[in-house]
Amino acid sequence: MNQLVKSHITSFITALALLMLPLTSQAVDFHVGFGLGSATIEENLGFDDGSLYNIDYDEDTLALTVYGELQFNRLIRMEFGILDGGLATMDADSVGGSFWWPGPVEVEYGLGGIKFGVVASIPLAPRDRVKLLLKTGMIAWGSVVTLSDSWGDIDDNDAGVDPYYGIGLEFDLSRLLALRLQHEKFSVDAHSDVFVGGYEFDYQNTTVGLVFRF
Repeated sequence: MNQLVKSHITSFITALALLMLPLTSQAVDFHVGFGLGSATIEENLGFDDGSLYNIDYDEDTLALTVYGELQFNRLIRMEFGILDGGLATMDADSVGGSFWWPGPVEVEYGLGGIKFGVVASIPLAPRDRVKLLLKTGMIAWGSVVTLSDSWGDIDDNDAGVDPYYGIGLEFDLSRLLALRLQHEKFSVDAHSDVFVGGYEFDYQNTTVGLVFRF
């Protein structure tokens, strides 16, 4: 982890702690939730060494997120969660190049991580039964890339920390249960031991799930 990333993390945690200080004397509610839905993982630099043709991307996959929240008042929450972002694929054929051997080529790539952030909850209906959610924070992500051709398989993985953003709607079903629809996104620059430029992943998901309040 480089010094710039460490500086961003330190600044974020410090700002979050200062934000929460005035709220610590208030009662804190705890929420647990999950979301399941669709995700898209775009790789902007490609996996081409100049030898590929018949390139076919399948960037759509499934996403699962599980999270907990501390609600300090009706407007501010702190979120921590785990994201399984799924796997996307690329299929192609190679004539043989600086990396790929001649023949069929397949790449599987995916993202996941642990996230920690702040959620603003804005009431849209009487008694706060419908709320607009705006969120931001940091995600400690891991990228998984498996490169396969006629020679064999190579794993080319990386990890880092970057900001994430999200927006959602929450509908109260009862005092202890809510339905949540949300959209989240983040972008990462992943190091590669194979391709000099590395990988640029743009990730976004749309999930629906339940929130349990305690």
